[in-house]
Amino acid sequence: MSFHVFPLYLTCGLLSLGTLTVLSSCHDNKQNRVVTDNVEIISPTIADVPVYREWVGLLTGIDNATIMPQISGYLKEQNYTNGSYVKKGDVLFTIDDGTFRDQLNQAKAQLEQAKSNLKLQEYNTSLYKPLAEQDVVSKQQYMDSLINEQAAKNSVAQMEANVAVAQKNLDYTIITSPINGIAGISSTNRGNLVSPSGQALAIVSEIHPIKIRFSVSQAEWIQQSGNTENAGIEPGLEMSVTLHNGVPYSEKAKVVYTDNTFDNDTGSIMVEAQLPNEKLILRPGMFVRVKACLATNKNALTIDPRCIYSTQGKYFVVALNNDNQPEMIPVNIGAIYQDKQVITPIKPNSVTTNSRLVIKGIQKALMAVKDKDIKLNPLPFKADSAE
Repeated sequence: MSFHVFPLYLTCGLLSLGTLTVLSSCHDNKQNRVVTDNVEIISPTIADVPVYREWVGLLTGIDNATIMPQISGYLKEQNYTNGSYVKKGDVLFTIDDGTFRDQLNQAKAQLEQAKSNLKLQEYNTSLYKPLAEQDVVSKQQYMDSLINEQAAKNSVAQMEANVAVAQKNLDYTIITSPINGIAGISSTNRGNLVSPSGQALAIVSEIHPIKIRFSVSQAEWIQQSGNTENAGIEPGLEMSVTLHNGVPYSEKAKVVYTDNTFDNDTGSIMVEAQLPNEKLILRPGMFVRVKACLATNKNALTIDPRCIYSTQGKYFVVALNNDNQPEMIPVNIGAIYQDKQVITPIKPNSVTTNSRLVIKGIQKALMAVKDKDIKLNPLPFKADSAE
């Protein structure tokens, strides 16, 4: 058996060459890992942003007249169609008036009798007066005639009052609408006995304009934007209205008044607005959404919504520093205004109008936050460029 012995210097040379080859290969791989990615950037802008709030409102009549009988009697006729529009003074119901006509005729007869008696007593007084002055009759007889005459006058007054009451009761047999509006479904039928102590016959609701009632919280009252110098909702404030099916209503509502106190249980205050309803499409009991501008957020910081990155319920923007290194900055988001998102940086002044925010290529920027071998090349934002 034979052995090949290499010179020591040759062996060391081979090892050195191998080591250099490995080191050179590692260096080349590190150079190859450096990646440059293009991202597009944009800067925030400042704007005065109106603060809008929305509430659910319940529609009700501007006036809701409960139709109650003023007398007891049998219902003779319903003179309107359920759910129809009626005018003030239109006849809604009639009560059988036979008994009340008899009472009126009786009262009138009693009045005529009392008037006849008054004439007799007046004649006796006029007769006894000169005779008493001449002592032909006693003064007592004359005084008696005066007393009888006064009693007759009192009787006439009483009978006239009876006639007035009987006439009013007769008039109450015809029940008219006190307002213009929609007359609801009657709660009774012909032939039923109705009385002032019974249930209402119907309800007439004036619905042009129609009333909207909704509750406003204390926070909303003093403005959710934190601007407490605004008075909140007040009479005259215009509001947009959206119907239950999501269709905007053609007319604007206007606040009429607010309650004077906040409810201790709900912590809210009741507000009422009026809404034109000329075609009578809106009816009491319907729900609508009302929206109004409560304040203006001065000098609000706004960005394109595409700059926002959200994760686990938190919101961030990615900003580039002077060395084009990305940084995730937490922000709170506000309202959308003219296609811009209102933001408030959690750390004051961490986002300004001078900040360079990534709008396209956010995922690349997020990878660059973790991997320093990824270099970002910021380019001006092009609205029509592809993501």
